[in-house]
Amino acid sequence: MKHVFFMGNKRSGTSILSRVINLHPSVFVFPEADVAWILYCLANGKELGPYPLDGFTGFRRTMASHEALVRQPFTNIAGHGDALMLALAAARGRDTAKLEWIGDKKPVQQTDPAIFNFLCDLYPEARFVHIVRHPGNFVRSLEKRYAVKNKGAPPGRDILYDLWLKAERWVIEDKASKRAPILSVTYPDLLSDPAATATRVLTFLGLDVSESLAARIKAAVDPGRDAPYEPSDAEAPAAVQEIARLYGLM
Repeated sequence: MKHVFFMGNKRSGTSILSRVINLHPSVFVFPEADVAWILYCLANGKELGPYPLDGFTGFRRTMASHEALVRQPFTNIAGHGDALMLALAAARGRDTAKLEWIGDKKPVQQTDPAIFNFLCDLYPEARFVHIVRHPGNFVRSLEKRYAVKNKGAPPGRDILYDLWLKAERWVIEDKASKRAPILSVTYPDLLSDPAATATRVLTFLGLDVSESLAARIKAAVDPGRDAPYEPSDAEAPAAVQEIARLYGLM
């Protein structure tokens, strides 16, 4: 079994990207199972609880369905992680006998250098996919999500831009370490040409993409998803703009 993990910021297209690459029978990326964080806590003797910079939904869902397996004694943390991931995949109805790649889409957690390096040590063959969204769109999307989910005023935009910047700086640090292959794609590219973007990811994993699969991927993505957001490039702090330009987003 090989392992693929998503990196970057939340609200940046990881849900769409995982959904379309999961159309390939050889891949299953969980929709937020907090597996890396759980394994990190187990391996380092930390109390199990949600990752401090993330929500608690994924962690609680995994613990609710597989706590007995999570807390099972182990001598091999990598093997323990595989057993948990395969059990989670099977619970989602995936044929685990066909899987070559398995992983999770908790981008902030898996970008954190401490957890990134832990995953590199745990699974030396692991690969990472980084998806990045225009920082202004990220901020407005997070504001909307906060209003809907938290029923209140979101943090100030300066705080939200700092969140984007923190994760993207972590990605740069992780890339500089050269610990593992990291592929970067952009959310605008995923929306404008989902088949081509997903093909880049699947090719990065050494997998072929048939014409029929490419057609299914294209049909699964609404290219207008980002249209409601109209960011002002000038609004973003200079450090944010500098990184955004690296990916052609400004």
